[in-house]
Amino acid sequence: MNQKLRAGLIIILLSLLFLYFFPGTKERRVSGSAMGTSYSVKWLEEGELEYSELQSKIKAEIERIDGLMSTYKPKSELSRFNNLGNNDWFSVSNETQQVIALAKEVAELTDGAFDPTVLPLVELWGFGSQGMVSTQPKSEQIKEALIRTGFNGIETREKPPALRKINRELVLDLSAVAKGYGSDRAAELLSQSGIENFMVEIGGEVRASGLNRSGDPWRIAVEQAVEDSDKLDIIVPIKDRSIATSGTYRNYFDSDGRRFSHLINPRDGLPVKHNTVSVTVLDQSCARADALATGLLVLGAEKGMQLSDKIGLSARFVSVNEEGGFEVLSSKGFDKAVED
Repeated sequence: MNQKLRAGLIIILLSLLFLYFFPGTKERRVSGSAMGTSYSVKWLEEGELEYSELQSKIKAEIERIDGLMSTYKPKSELSRFNNLGNNDWFSVSNETQQVIALAKEVAELTDGAFDPTVLPLVELWGFGSQGMVSTQPKSEQIKEALIRTGFNGIETREKPPALRKINRELVLDLSAVAKGYGSDRAAELLSQSGIENFMVEIGGEVRASGLNRSGDPWRIAVEQAVEDSDKLDIIVPIKDRSIATSGTYRNYFDSDGRRFSHLINPRDGLPVKHNTVSVTVLDQSCARADALATGLLVLGAEKGMQLSDKIGLSARFVSVNEEGGFEVLSSKGFDKAVED
């Protein structure tokens, strides 16, 4: 049998298999803006809910999570907690408590490389809501901001859910975990509605289940770690797991001939200095993948890979060498996921 005929028969067979598994199935979509970014949800129409009803439920759930954990909305749970000037327990939703508990867990796992209290340093370096700066802050300013950070200065309580400041000057920023959690919540809503095949993406943090309309795993593209480039670095097939990527190459400023990344090392208050520019993490939880991608990027490829091997994490690190080329370091779990 010649190769063209064999390829044609394979395509026909795959098409018949898809029609068998997903007869008359439509791909549905909903998109919008929340959490300071955009979101996109795709699913194969299954279950009993009408499209319009499920669309409304997805939008409402993502907006609800944003309403709990936003630092930009003054009435959010997180904003009201941040504005507290005392050490009293502050009642929050189960979701907010769970996300902050997870953030503290990842902070401990990464020895403080990930820290949900880093906002004063982010603002100081001009990467927060107060806008960019053109010069680097003075060492005295950095020391003062460091006093107002530290994940050990926050306590969480599960029953009833509540938060408490040990250090009254602390504020929380969940931007490196809330988008992933939003993807998790939207995914759970779809599953509870009888949808088995879907892909949820919020700000680039993705959780996927089942297969796409072609009967293949969802294919998630990771961009090259180059500023102002839309070129793809790698395409990762995702089925029943999450993927999150963190990078240093999009948000920065130049001062005195040096480039300062938006990614701040919470332990010394300075932008990261190593040559690792991108980290991609695979995990069952999108929230956990989101937080770990940030923490591992702060650690850099060498220390990040050591931690990944220690805890069995699927991670991929991209660094820039002295010649300006890319060097890739990935765990066995990540390589296996790409090959499957």
